[in-house]
Amino acid sequence: MQARNKHGDNPLRQALDLDDAGRLAETSGRCQEILEAVPDHTGALYLLAVIAHETGQPTQEVELIRRVLWLSSQIRRSATRSWGVT
Repeated sequence: MQARNKHGDNPLRQALDLDDAGRLAETSGRCQEILEAVPDHTGALYLLAVIAHETGQPTQEVELIRRVLWLSSQIRRSATRSWGVT
């Protein structure tokens, strides 16, 4: 079932709504769709980490959180350079 609602075509918002409804398999699927289009989407990666936590998969949870943190640091570093801050 497609998660179409007041959020329209925002895939991450749809994934969050699915998660709120407890539909973890569908949430995971939506996150995978997001990652196919944007492999480093930190929101989708973080939500998958939450699902890993909720389903008792600590190794996967830690791996995903590490990836989110690394990507976030890269984004911050890139933004800082573009602003001329070292």
